[in-house]
Amino acid sequence: MRAAGADPLLGRRDNRRVLPDFAAKLCPRAELLPRLAALDRPVVFTNGVFDILHRGHVTYLAQARAEGASLVIGLNSDASTRRYKGPQRPLVPQEERAALLLALEPVDELIIFPATHYVAGPERMERAI
Repeated sequence: MRAAGADPLLGRRDNRRVLPDFAAKLCPRAELLPRLAALDRPVVFTNGVFDILHRGHVTYLAQARAEGASLVIGLNSDASTRRYKGPQRPLVPQEERAALLLALEPVDELIIFPATHYVAGPERMERAI
């Protein structure tokens, strides 16, 4: 049960436990380059829609993280997902997709971006978002 008006990306307190604060790994656009610079190297970057998160996604992300010291995910925004996958998508809103991905241990940073395809390099990625 979520508290009224609670942000889906933020941790919340209920009577049983304190849930983690997922928002700390959500990277605002203005902080992209400094936060990337602060990550342990090598940094692995992947992106996608992750509309219906499943075991294949989780395995892929764990394997990607194993390739480096940090994992950054570029999450397609709702608008870019509609352009890429069609008007009936996404099935899950970007805030909920982000919260699920941020809850995964291998994920160090996540940024929501409007591009429909991967843009190589942090500087080019920053311009794309």
